[in-house]
Amino acid sequence: MRIGILGFGKIAREALYPAILNVGHSVTAIGSAAGVKPDGFQGEVFSDYSDVITSGLIDAVYIALPNHLHYPMSRCAIEAGIPVLCENRSVCLPLKSVRYRSLPRHSEVS
Repeated sequence: MRIGILGFGKIAREALYPAILNVGHSVTAIGSAAGVKPDGFQGEVFSDYSDVITSGLIDAVYIALPNHLHYPMSRCAIEAGIPVLCENRSVCLPLKSVRYRSLPRHSEVS
C-alpha cells in the first residue's frame, strides 16, 4: 500500500515512517511545510498538505498534523476517497463527530 504522511514531526519521523516500511508498505508522499524528509526518501515532498491527497501517489493517508488541522485534512482526504488514519482524538467535540459521521455517505470511503 502507498501511504502519504501529512506532517513529518518527531512521531512521524521516528515511529510511523519506519513502522510503515517494516510491514512492507511504502511512503510515497510527505506533506511537510518545512520540506522535511527522511534521508534517501524517493517519494514526493509537498509543502501544501492538500497536494499529497490529490497527487494520485497514495492509497491512504496518515495525519500527523497539529490538532486544529485534523478535521479539515481528514475531510479533504475522505471526500477524495482516500482512507485516513489520524493520530489524535479529533472528534472530542460533538459537532465534529457529527461532521465526521456524515462524510462517508458522500464518498466511497467507509
